[in-house]
Amino acid sequence: MKKKIYLLLFFLCFGILAENSTAAASSYQPKVSRIAGRNRRDTAIEVSKFIKNEKRVVIARDDHYADALSGSSFEGNSPAFLLRKGIDPAAVIQRIREINPEEILILGAESAVSKEQEQNFIDVFGKEKVIRIAGKNRYETSFAVAKASRRQNFMIASGENFPDALTAGALASQKNAGILLSRQSTLPLPVKNYLAPFSDPALIGGEAALSSTVEKDLISIGKTPTRISGSNRYETAVSLAETAPSSEILFIASGENYPDALAASSLASQYKAPILLSHKRNLPASAAEYIKKHRPKEVILLGGEAALSKNIETQIKNIDEPVVNHTAKEGGYIKITKDTPLYKDKTKSKTVHTIAAGKFAYVYKIEGSYLYLKQDGKSGYTNTLAYTTMMPYQESTYIPGPFISQVYPVDIPMGCESASALMALKRKGYALETTLPEFISDLPKTSRNPDLGFVGDPYKVVSGYYMTIHPKPLTQFANTYGNAQDLSGSSLDYLRMEILNGNPVVLWGTYQFNNPVYFKYWNGKTMATGIDNAHVVLLAGYDGKTGEYIIADPYNPKAPKEYWEYRVKEENLAKIYHLQKYAMVIR
Repeated sequence: MKKKIYLLLFFLCFGILAENSTAAASSYQPKVSRIAGRNRRDTAIEVSKFIKNEKRVVIARDDHYADALSGSSFEGNSPAFLLRKGIDPAAVIQRIREINPEEILILGAESAVSKEQEQNFIDVFGKEKVIRIAGKNRYETSFAVAKASRRQNFMIASGENFPDALTAGALASQKNAGILLSRQSTLPLPVKNYLAPFSDPALIGGEAALSSTVEKDLISIGKTPTRISGSNRYETAVSLAETAPSSEILFIASGENYPDALAASSLASQYKAPILLSHKRNLPASAAEYIKKHRPKEVILLGGEAALSKNIETQIKNIDEPVVNHTAKEGGYIKITKDTPLYKDKTKSKTVHTIAAGKFAYVYKIEGSYLYLKQDGKSGYTNTLAYTTMMPYQESTYIPGPFISQVYPVDIPMGCESASALMALKRKGYALETTLPEFISDLPKTSRNPDLGFVGDPYKVVSGYYMTIHPKPLTQFANTYGNAQDLSGSSLDYLRMEILNGNPVVLWGTYQFNNPVYFKYWNGKTMATGIDNAHVVLLAGYDGKTGEYIIADPYNPKAPKEYWEYRVKEENLAKIYHLQKYAMVIR
């Protein structure tokens, strides 16, 4: 029997050791979850469901962050609820009924939480339970809350911006401290006088948040304040987190917008966990290093994807991957500084494209250390760091090549689309022997609908018809000569990237970029709106010094034999391009 027990213990111990060995060998990947509602008020209700406190709840206005953050001064973990002025608090009342607290604290004056809203709570819970704590302004309200909390240790944060007070609130309760708010330039006199009998406070944030004068105000009453700060709000949050023991849970809130995280200080306090701040799309390097160092088991994001994007989740889950240079931004552009392969997926099993050094690429998304790039109609993953974030508008280029006129040697009054397309093809080395009449002879044509082909005869002007061809059929036709892509709907930045990569762009606009003149026409199925002075030109270059596009215009009736090239300021071109956002590129 003893032998069997020893064997059992051996296998149990061996199993534990094997499990630990496997765990040690595997890479760290924290669980990432999210607490969010449809809006800031719903998010606060969702947060309250995780807080275990039946003694007290706090109510503040959802766009008065200072009052809500002052509530973290109270002992214990008090759920915070947010109200919008003029909105019925029925959902909040229902949630508070479920909690059944001993007291309901309304923070802020009636200009923040109205008398009518207060009466709603009194009608349901009784006057003895509903208590308003308020001052004439946010500083006096924080002072009134601090007095009511009976705290004897304090953290002082800016009352002019939310991030430092938000992250401090999560740790204040853990340190038995209250939150007091101050102006950047000077400590409010009531706060200064109130602090006199208590211990030395901590100043949260650098001198841009709380000036050296605030520090001197404290010294003048015999205090030796400790300043906890970083070079920005994100680093200040990390500095605060480092003053507390490591936690298995970490909260992350938006550093750009406060509402989703307003109610989270109590929840973070309950779990003795810090709150860090993040950009919407990319995790700050300081936050990433904190996660790597402390390795929490779970990271909880506060708010929906409008506050913290899906990409933040990906970066946290892949936190041990090499850190990408996050100067690249989703939806932005980078200049590749060495030949860079793009892969079908992050296993790098198949190369789908190689971007040549000196070319621009569009950053479609960032996943951990990988960039998903688009360039020359190809897209794929790379984790190269060989790029610069110099924006396309800082560089210049010109795409040389032949000029094609739609009025000489043959007058084709409705031939601007064909002339511009053929110019673009020739500048990329295609259709070198093709004349404009030859090009037009094979152009797809239709009786009414420019989405199907050219409407009518390019050699004639016929009223009542929208005599043009839209990008889709023209692109299909151009692909019989070379490499064309319909870029309709693309941003102007994307068109500029194509030009800077040496690819001419055909653009649908108006004659000489004048204001549009609209008219109604029959497209074969229904009445539609067209632009009577529509015109199509070639974008042949860009001047980064002046912010101008170089236009090769096939229509020059005053001097038909001359090459007509002129420049258009970006704001003027953008105004006309955005009427339809029609464009085609030749690569």
